[in-house]
Amino acid sequence: MSDQSSERQRWYVVKTKPRAEREAATQLLRQNYRVVLPELVQPRKPWEALFPSYLFVQTCDEAQSIAPIRSTLGVSQLVRFGTVPATVPHVVVEQAVLVAASLCAR
Repeated sequence: MSDQSSERQRWYVVKTKPRAEREAATQLLRQNYRVVLPELVQPRKPWEALFPSYLFVQTCDEAQSIAPIRSTLGVSQLVRFGTVPATVPHVVVEQAVLVAASLCAR
């Protein structure tokens, strides 16, 4: 896998404002970002995120900037290590979705 292809499979970690995960996800989708918000949806229980106040975002193409994410409604900040935005591999995002689904199936 090339560096560019590998980078394409990485997701940025976004910290949302408290209880604003869904609003942030909706607004980011409107801006044409790919968004994953692992959810715990269970009968007779209130909705909650697998990772409260966090979601994953990926750009749709290499020309799309991540700068607008910071000013998106519901977003608190991009998670960073120093000045470098935190990213996670695609496989981690997939596993988070699978874990959320398995917890909901119980």
